[in-house]
Parts: sequence; C-alpha cells; structure tokens
Amino acid sequence: MATYPLVVRNPVPGLQRAFVLLWVQVLLLVTWSAGRTGPPDGTKWWPLILLLFWIVGLFALRRAFDAEAGQLRIEAPRQARVRRGRPFARRDETLPRLDLTIVDTDDGDGTPYFHLIVGTPGGLLLVRESHRRAYLEALKARAERAWSPARNDGAPPPRHRTPSPPNP
Repeated sequence: MATYPLVVRNPVPGLQRAFVLLWVQVLLLVTWSAGRTGPPDGTKWWPLILLLFWIVGLFALRRAFDAEAGQLRIEAPRQARVRRGRPFARRDETLPRLDLTIVDTDDGDGTPYFHLIVGTPGGLLLVRESHRRAYLEALKARAERAWSPARNDGAPPPRHRTPSPPNP
C-alpha cells in the first residue's frame, strides 16, 4: 500500500549551493584577514591570487544558483505535481500523467551515473540522480505504484455491470 504524499527530490543542487556559499565565506574571511594584516612578506602575487579565487568563486556561485532544482510530489492516486526552478523563482506544475525515465550517463571520471527524469508540461525535469541504477529503478517503481495503485491495496473495486449470459 502506498503512503501519501510520496516526495522525490534531488538534493544535489542544494549541496552544490551550500558548498559554494561555504567557499565564498572562507574567501571573504581570507580577503578580510589579508586586507587587515597585509600580505605576507615577499609575495607580490597575493592580490592576483586572491582575484583568481574570487573569479572562480563568483563563477561557481552563479552556476550553482542558476541550476534548476526539481521535486516530484505524488499526493494521491493520479494526483501529482512538480515544483521546479531556481531559488526564489519556483513554480508548480500539475502532471496529467506520470512519465518517468531513467537516463544512463557518466560522471566526470567515467563511472556510470543515472538520472531519474519526469516529463512535465514545461519540459523534462531531473528529480533524482545516483550512481546506483537499482536504487533509481526501485524509486521509479515505487512512484509508479503510488500513481496507479493495484486494486488489492484496499481500494474498492470498480463499479460496473457485467452482462448476464443469454438464456437458452
């Protein structure tokens, strides 16, 4: 029996944002310390090195906050919606049908990496990613069961009349 709501979300964009914010905070601390005490003796390259770190930090900050985050929420049988978008610009979409797909990719090292993608009216949306395909297949099966549960889960059977056979 499916428990509702079933929520599938991708934590990777949030982790990327947290890491980049930590990077910029440490960079602020180093820059403040260097400005307060001055650069170490004999290092005329110190401001250029800091500038390089700032350029990388601001580029990473922009990229992390431009990444779209997605969440699939199945609230009841045949009732699902997705929340998608960048931070502070999220929008909800109701799904007319559940279209889940697992896409095989690889990470930067060549190791297999898998994406669970849902088709929405606004386009495809990545809702979960993992190195383990079996985990995503189980999550996909669980979401499909929650979307369209079997009739043996306690729901009443459909009401329709069956024609009686003709009398001979």
